[in-house]
Amino acid sequence: MSGMTGIANMEARVARLVESIAYVTENRELLERRRAEIAEAAYAEISESGFRDASVSAIAERVGINKRTLYDYVGDKDDILFLVFLHYLPELLRRLDAVVNDDDNGLAQLRAMAHEHVGFQADYPRIGLLYFRELRHLSREQVAEVLWLLGEFVAMYERAILRGIEDGTMSASEPHVAARAVATVLDMPSLAGWDVNRYDYDTIEKEALSIVVDGLRVRDGATRFDSEAADPVSAQS
Repeated sequence: MSGMTGIANMEARVARLVESIAYVTENRELLERRRAEIAEAAYAEISESGFRDASVSAIAERVGINKRTLYDYVGDKDDILFLVFLHYLPELLRRLDAVVNDDDNGLAQLRAMAHEHVGFQADYPRIGLLYFRELRHLSREQVAEVLWLLGEFVAMYERAILRGIEDGTMSASEPHVAARAVATVLDMPSLAGWDVNRYDYDTIEKEALSIVVDGLRVRDGATRFDSEAADPVSAQS
């Protein structure tokens, strides 16, 4: 994703996906408002109960409507889960894009996005676990679209890494793999919440950014982690 054009393209694609979800109401304003409420209620309910055990009636109750009315805005339970992803993942992409300053070097861009990513995890601490654990319940086509959104995060980090390699602030032999590793580290607070939830997010952010930023930063012409030196086979040859 690159600037306003990338965000506009993402928004247009997500809008088409949201429109593809079945509904019967003719009130567009009400449809958009209810779908946002349903997504937020479903996030809370599925986070607590898991998708299989989450009750559509309980989701409707959180919204303040009955189950029958909820189906005016979605086709089935799977659509509700898909709507959750289409509601939250674009928000993270918007937030990442908003903090990227085109005048900054690659390392500064990566640091800004990493900070925002951890902040998003603090706001929605179960979202990462949700897409890793519950994605299997969607159709193949829906899974492909969610994976596309997740891939956009990686693409944004990869662009920052490539910029950093070009401007001399970062080093990575495989930028795409490095970008994927960055995204995984930043999702850690959600994926390992059972283990790290005793720590405050300032501590989690400090450690995550240390791994992400210092791990790629060029120091005296070399990265902190020298893969060749760390490989005993290479070191002996």
